Amino acid sequence: MNLARRLGAGPDDRLLIVNADDYGMCRAANTGITSLLAARAISSATVMTPCPWAPDAVRTAVAGGYDVGVTVVLSRSGYHNGAAARRTPS
Repeated sequence: MNLARRLGAGPDDRLLIVNADDYGMCRAANTGITSLLAARAISSATVMTPCPWAPDAVRTAVAGGYDVGVTVVLSRSGYHNGAAARRTPS
């Protein structure tokens, strides 16, 4: 059985999954993504865990029962790395 069938879709149905990336990047991103999740305008979101607003995004997602995954960040450069970029190497 494929994913579409497990989600309850028929054999001829087509599904569109709309995911919002960078949840946790900043307060504005969290506000916008949370509003879209609450309105069911998007299917899911992914949290950028090293970002400063990631804990807020996770708390909000858990409280709202939203489908949220995690973005794996392997780079230390750029704004999106928030706290990770400020760490000193050991």
